[in-house]
Amino acid sequence: MNLEEFIKICNEHKFWQWIKNKSLLDYEFVPDRKGFLKSIFEKIVARTYYPSPPIKYLTANKGMSVIRIIPVLTLEDLCVYYYCVRRLEKFIAGNHVPGTYGGFGLSGLLRRAEEDNIGKVKKDKTSSLNENDVVFDVHPYSELSSLNPKAWFTEWSDFTEKLYFNTVDQNYKYVAELDISNFYDSIQLDHLEYKLRGSLPQNNNEIIYLLLHYLKFWNRHINFYRQQGAGIPQDLFGECSRVLANFYLQKYDSRITNVCSEHNALFFRYADDQIILAESKKDIETIIAKASSLLMREGLNFNQKKVRIMEVDEFNHYYSFNSYFNLTAHDGQPPNKIAVEQEIETYLEHHSSLRKNGLSLLKAILNCIFKHKIQPSNFNVLKKHLLEKEFILNMLCTASDIDKVYRLLDDYERARFRDILIQSVETCLFTARLYNLKKIFSKYSYSTAFIEERIEFLDRFYSFDAPVIEN
Repeated sequence: MNLEEFIKICNEHKFWQWIKNKSLLDYEFVPDRKGFLKSIFEKIVARTYYPSPPIKYLTANKGMSVIRIIPVLTLEDLCVYYYCVRRLEKFIAGNHVPGTYGGFGLSGLLRRAEEDNIGKVKKDKTSSLNENDVVFDVHPYSELSSLNPKAWFTEWSDFTEKLYFNTVDQNYKYVAELDISNFYDSIQLDHLEYKLRGSLPQNNNEIIYLLLHYLKFWNRHINFYRQQGAGIPQDLFGECSRVLANFYLQKYDSRITNVCSEHNALFFRYADDQIILAESKKDIETIIAKASSLLMREGLNFNQKKVRIMEVDEFNHYYSFNSYFNLTAHDGQPPNKIAVEQEIETYLEHHSSLRKNGLSLLKAILNCIFKHKIQPSNFNVLKKHLLEKEFILNMLCTASDIDKVYRLLDDYERARFRDILIQSVETCLFTARLYNLKKIFSKYSYSTAFIEERIEFLDRFYSFDAPVIEN
């Protein structure tokens, strides 16, 4: 570990571009960046660096009004975390398991490993379908203020594309969708350290020490000075924790992939989304049971309430695969107007039974309309749905989603849309949503004072203060 390397890594353009332009919260301007990084390095070398409490905690809705905490790390801690993971990821990338996605990394090493193993299934020669033409679903990570949303989009497209062609072409009859319960919060730090030391040369011990020092104490605003033994931050930046989380599951990925091979089944994972394709329900139930035991070895468990077993046709409907195909240009020709109108009808009739309540299909429809300048005859019916209060408050969570809908509307509809958003602020319980509203209101030069007042109220309401030690 040396100063020149530390500054080179922490001074990367894309990292500071995120800090300056993509972060949902504004960081203070650093006029002397190299001097700032040098001061951090000197603390690390002198063993006086200690993680600070997060600047603040955002709250997001996990569902049923249960909050998820999103810490906003200090710039100093963010630099340390970024440096550690950037130093380690070249060793992590070599253990990539084919069929797993969503950990492309900070430098692209993991992404390139995933590209090498995509192994896409081709359609037979009589088919007109070209897999490179299909516009697939968007994963939530690509909507976040991440370092590289485009990379997440590309990976999620590869993941869903591979799923689609395997369910269409192969003999798989059943699909299981699995979810890890409280994944980030349950990652065992001693187990993570063991995995890292087993994968890295010994001359990286100081980096592992620094990383674990950070992970054990980053949350001391809530934990005070107690070391935490489990959990990595689901912070606003997010990229570093996603790389570590992906690495943490690599042994499990390898084991469950072998189990699936024994049953002529396939395993896919994108971040914490897991999919298993099998020829029979018995096979898929056997694999899930074995996967549960393998996951327990990692200190993790499936969320039993979110495990879902489907027949292939139901799965394809759930993921809207055929709809994505119908909304895609073929042989250079855009989708025809009738096809788009049919997919609008499909969305309006079936959105409650689709993945993410059909939000992914809706985005595909809107993107198709924008890209190809199509004017479907039932577009006003769709806009009426988009202006329903329940849809606006429950489905539009990010500034990007809100903006996409807003740009579709005429002046009268925009005023109505804006009024619903304004009215929602008074009762909103989640600061992450409020910061997204603030971002979109600022973009169109509307007042944000009332949003800021609500954020201040909620900060006092939740009051994530360090615990008081009583004598």
